[in-house]
Amino acid sequence: MAIEAVIASHAQGDVPEWEKTIEGIVDKDLGTAYTQSIIRLANALINKSDAFLKRYAALPQMRGRSYVIAISNYGTQDFNMIRDVPMQWLLYDHFDLGAVVKPNGSKIKLGWFKDDRFAHISAVMYSALATFGKTRALSAAEGEYVFQAIRIRKNCEPVQIVASKADYSETLADGLRLFVNPHAAVPLDLGPFEDDCIRKFLTHPEHGVLSTCHPDGDLCMRMIQRIVRRNDAEV
Repeated sequence: MAIEAVIASHAQGDVPEWEKTIEGIVDKDLGTAYTQSIIRLANALINKSDAFLKRYAALPQMRGRSYVIAISNYGTQDFNMIRDVPMQWLLYDHFDLGAVVKPNGSKIKLGWFKDDRFAHISAVMYSALATFGKTRALSAAEGEYVFQAIRIRKNCEPVQIVASKADYSETLADGLRLFVNPHAAVPLDLGPFEDDCIRKFLTHPEHGVLSTCHPDGDLCMRMIQRIVRRNDAEV
């Protein structure tokens, strides 16, 4: 396989994710947040799709290889809060919305993996949790931290977690999503992705889109608080 990484960046004139404000992440209509994120993700994916068709496809080293796009979403301030829902809508259009409308009036058609329009893209790798918080979870960072997380068990049961760093556990693959294109010209070998922590979205000919589920729950949200204690002289 060939995997290419890309980010979805913020729109021109919008507030960058790293300069987020309270107003930018609360009291926002959820449908609007999804639409904004879908637009930014689609723009990034279309650029890579065009690059493949115009350049990569002719390269001899690409012959017979699955083309996978690994994307991180920094297109909206609240990307980590709305999780992978925008990507599900963009690729599979679960609710048959058909399209979303961009600010300039043009439309982005949803359901990219429901037909062979993007057969040259074998899969999309995505994570809303590949953030600095993951480095806190995996590293031996000094300091006192409280982790708040939610895992989804059996695809519907939320498991809430509040734990200190010493009692919190997370893997590098936790939160990673693999969206598989059933119409791929070169089907993806799922062998390298056989990790329970990777949630895989697959299409069944009779039952539609199915997703794998970690027996202990798929990580879908994580927030971290650092506790800084004042000494007696400062109080």
